[in-house]
Amino acid sequence: MNILVLGGRGMLGRDLVTVLSGRSERHRVTAWDIEDVDIIDKYTVDRALGRDSFDVVVNCAAYTAVDKAEQDKETALAVNARGARNVAAAARAAGSRNVLLSTDYVFDGSKQGAYREGDEPCPANYYGYTKLMGERLTGEVDPDCLIIRTQWLYGAAGKNFVETMLKLAETNKTLSVVDDQQGSPTWTADLARAIALLVEGRCRGIYHVSNAGCTTWCGFARKIFETAQKEIEVVPITTEQFNAPARRPANSVFDMTRLLEDTGCAPPHWTEALGQYLTMRGRKDAR
Repeated sequence: MNILVLGGRGMLGRDLVTVLSGRSERHRVTAWDIEDVDIIDKYTVDRALGRDSFDVVVNCAAYTAVDKAEQDKETALAVNARGARNVAAAARAAGSRNVLLSTDYVFDGSKQGAYREGDEPCPANYYGYTKLMGERLTGEVDPDCLIIRTQWLYGAAGKNFVETMLKLAETNKTLSVVDDQQGSPTWTADLARAIALLVEGRCRGIYHVSNAGCTTWCGFARKIFETAQKEIEVVPITTEQFNAPARRPANSVFDMTRLLEDTGCAPPHWTEALGQYLTMRGRKDAR
């Protein structure tokens, strides 16, 4: 397959390009980022996707500054909603299958139990609203699209919670971390492998994808330091005490039954994935 990854130089995009390129010699994978095509510009998107013949377009490009989105609403909406629509329309016109990456923040976190794909969205914040609008506009333009919701991402090629914790550990012996939000830390490499299976299986509709198991941000931080063998005291605090500009869902846990049934993919437990990531990271640092 000839596959285009938009946002291909971002944290997820880089792992996705690596995974797709390594799965089959028949896959030709192209990575474009904002320097190559700005998805807000409909004319540029139409021309770029019409010029090359892609079988699949995976849209990882997004405005992801969750707190900043509460003030910079126009830009967040332009990228996550109208930009997603531009990509979907251009891909459909070019005869390409369209894949959009979305988020757990389309839910407010009030559900007791894991979120299924058919649960009614209710965005937790403005960022979540823009991503939900992106899902809906994409679906209107291309009813055959594939939408993948994910959460709590970390990886080697971008700013993320794991790297932030390890950086803070260099100058702190005690850290306060939120302990009343529950979700599933997700390594972008594992997410990329699941995306590859969904693409190769020609799946359509909405899928929830994360690593298995769940924890809080506080539990995540403690496991990071335990695995990295760092003596850091992690003090649990509430979301209210942290006082971030954007509201976060209290529960982001996904039910991934559909992913397993349609692809056979059962993502590793988040603790296993974290261990593999930190081992890989350590090898790179040792070079």
